[in-house]
Amino acid sequence: MQALYDREVNYGIAPAVRSTIENLYNPGSQAVPGSIVNNDLSTVSVGVTQKFGGAALSFDWVNRVRNDRAGASLLTSNSNQIVSRFSVPIAKNLLFRAQNESSVSTGTDPLYPDRTIRAPLSNSIASKPNLATPAP
Repeated sequence: MQALYDREVNYGIAPAVRSTIENLYNPGSQAVPGSIVNNDLSTVSVGVTQKFGGAALSFDWVNRVRNDRAGASLLTSNSNQIVSRFSVPIAKNLLFRAQNESSVSTGTDPLYPDRTIRAPLSNSIASKPNLATPAP
């Protein structure tokens, strides 16, 4: 069983989003001021994990409370999600992971929507060459 509590307090001025070709090729040495940031986020997560040989199955309940005090407060929310994960090794250096995040509350989180992820993940992409031993 695992439990996590995280608290963030963010304030100040965020850098401006620079997405034009001119800005991407000429970034400059100083960040261009953007929008005002004034928010806090509290996250509580409680879950269990069960291992079956090399495979692992876990379920977490996640509660996020976000207060946005800048602008129109469009990101203020209180949401609950159930996160389920399954991972199993399919080769010596390859792991398959499936993850599902589903909202179980009336308040949804605009920054953490419902989603499903299925992906093979490599633990090591290639074996490291041994430089001390010459190739045959």
